[in-house]
Amino acid sequence: MAKLFSNFDTRQLSRQENLLLDDFSFNDQSGLGIITAKKGFVTDYASIDALYNILTFLFYALLMSYGDKGATIHDWLYSGYGIEVEPGRFYYPTRKECDQIFYRALRAEGIAKWRAWIFYAGVRLFAKRNFSTTAEKFAV
Repeated sequence: MAKLFSNFDTRQLSRQENLLLDDFSFNDQSGLGIITAKKGFVTDYASIDALYNILTFLFYALLMSYGDKGATIHDWLYSGYGIEVEPGRFYYPTRKECDQIFYRALRAEGIAKWRAWIFYAGVRLFAKRNFSTTAEKFAV
């Protein structure tokens, strides 16, 4: 069986920010291949802002401390970074594709289907404002 994740090495910078100390990769078996978040990337994992929507508090209680690997890959892609499909050539997934990758990464991480589905539903319903297209991210 192929190794699905590389070594996951982070340092907590603040309550919600974590720094990748090395490149971190997920081997997406759906055909997209290896997705790598680069050393130095700052992620908030699967943060759920309970103040944003009081109804999310229950979900936060069910989900906190789960899915850090999948969430890091999702944050990387939502930040507008692409998947290097060959040296120097990148594929930039749509928001829906990013969310599907997130679900697959959560399952590969060993997260239960029901919990992964809650994560997936949460990003589909509430994370649109956090998605950055490549043009937005790298505009001068």
